Amino acid sequence: MTYRRTLLVAIVLLLASVSGLAMLAENRQGANVYVGPNEVVNNNLYAVGGIVDIEGTVRGNVVAVGASVVVPAVVTGDLNATGGVLTIPGRVDGEVRTASVTATINGTVGKDVTISGGTLSIGPRSRIAQDVLVIGQSATIAGVIGQNLRVYANDLTIGGAIGGNVRAVVGTLRLTPGAVVAGNLSYTSAQEAMIAPGAIVRGSVERHQLPSLPGLNELGQGAVTSQIAISWPSTEVGVFLMGLAYVLLFPTFAHLTIGAIWRRPWKSLALGVVLLIDGPLLAILLFIVGLSIGGWWLGFILLGLYGIALILAYISTALFIGNVLFSLAGRSSPHLAVVLLSGLIVLTLFCQLPIVGGVIRFVALVMGLGALGIAAIQERRAPRRTFD
Repeated sequence: MTYRRTLLVAIVLLLASVSGLAMLAENRQGANVYVGPNEVVNNNLYAVGGIVDIEGTVRGNVVAVGASVVVPAVVTGDLNATGGVLTIPGRVDGEVRTASVTATINGTVGKDVTISGGTLSIGPRSRIAQDVLVIGQSATIAGVIGQNLRVYANDLTIGGAIGGNVRAVVGTLRLTPGAVVAGNLSYTSAQEAMIAPGAIVRGSVERHQLPSLPGLNELGQGAVTSQIAISWPSTEVGVFLMGLAYVLLFPTFAHLTIGAIWRRPWKSLALGVVLLIDGPLLAILLFIVGLSIGGWWLGFILLGLYGIALILAYISTALFIGNVLFSLAGRSSPHLAVVLLSGLIVLTLFCQLPIVGGVIRFVALVMGLGALGIAAIQERRAPRRTFD
């Protein structure tokens, strides 16, 4: 009983950074999702597709998932986007949070920006009113940031204007001609920053050596664990064995995740996007804070839990597919182990399809992650009961 509830509580921890999702929203899906330039959406918008293009006005929050996401729109709330290639040339009055392979922001943002992924760019036409957090492989900052900039990347180039302080943990740091840092520049790197003539730092410039701490290696291992979790579904035998242990130990919770996708598919998808973005960010932030005040290992633990949650997310979607198969066949659902096996076989076949296979796998992870979050909330709200 104790260890089962401990796992449930661990999953619920992933919800810590979620401020909540609106109960009502406009949902759009398909190969191409398009909001025209003259269209006004008077609600939150959840857009999921191969290509997502939002050009109109959204009077609420936007959650966008796609292989390509372009948002030249006016968004009066927050924008959460994830996918392959993200381009945000529009206006967002709230916060922007993204996770993608490549991302470019070249518009205006009224509040904070959190951007993560591979190749990241804050373009020259961008105007961001508050703080910016960048986590990625390479980052280019060419626009205007009203307050502070914090970056964790292998390569960072600053050519824009920063209204506050810059703090960075990087491999290489460049300030090009025209770069302006109104506050202090503090960076941690094995190399000296390359500050070009014409670049201005009005405060102090301080370089820190990379700390020699076991936690740095362990955090890297945790990140690798999360990446393995994303690709691990290709080893279906391992996933089935883990799924089998999951359904045997937590059958009631497994049924809750199936019900979450069945009854609340859009809410599952939207919550999954938020957790997918916020999970690793929260872990890294905990690690960074822990380096200063102690407890850096909490970030490593949370990142490991995030990796486990991704595997369970894939398993949860497979359980849902298996349940649908038996329902369509007009048969009562057999043991969850049989449902899991059937769902994994079908999901694996779809994931092998050219072009769309990767999208299907990604949606399966996101949908299952959201279902885990909804099930965890339901479990906490329900009266105490005994698991079967």
